[in-house]
Amino acid sequence: MRDMNRLFNHPTTPTPAIHRFEADARRLADGSLAFIYELRGELSTLQIPPRRDDSRVDGLWQHSCFEAFVAVQGETAYREFNFSPSGQWAAYAFSDYRQAEAFPLSLTPPVINSAFSAEGFMLSAHLAPNTLPPDSHQQPLRVGLSAVIESCDMLGYWALHHTTQRPDFHHPESFILILP
Repeated sequence: MRDMNRLFNHPTTPTPAIHRFEADARRLADGSLAFIYELRGELSTLQIPPRRDDSRVDGLWQHSCFEAFVAVQGETAYREFNFSPSGQWAAYAFSDYRQAEAFPLSLTPPVINSAFSAEGFMLSAHLAPNTLPPDSHQQPLRVGLSAVIESCDMLGYWALHHTTQRPDFHHPESFILILP
């Protein structure tokens, strides 16, 4: 991976236990996408789900969850992907801002790996090309990287860029990472 991009805590959800949070995305030669998230801080005060299974589950954003939003540049449609440290995942399709549309239940599951260290936590995820927006292999992509991190008393919302007074990872102006 190249240099990492810093994720910022939304001002309404301070999470002082996290000292640094970075993420990145890149395209691979086969048209797939790879993501990496690195969190540094006091993990003992955070609720990181233990490894369970690799099933598709809705509602992951209600606990610690790493997210990626992917749109073809110049289009309003986008995809949302949720990656849990537990190995569970979710995927959603939208035709426009928060306008959900059908998304196949039989898509290729992401490959999710996570690891703890003395300094923090790392999660990586790999998405197959068939999970991405149509024509994504031919066009530049706009990507929003974000995370919900659960502490003992609240949820903290982290993103490359916050655009509204309330956390809103779906806002198209937060998809600021461009993948040529």
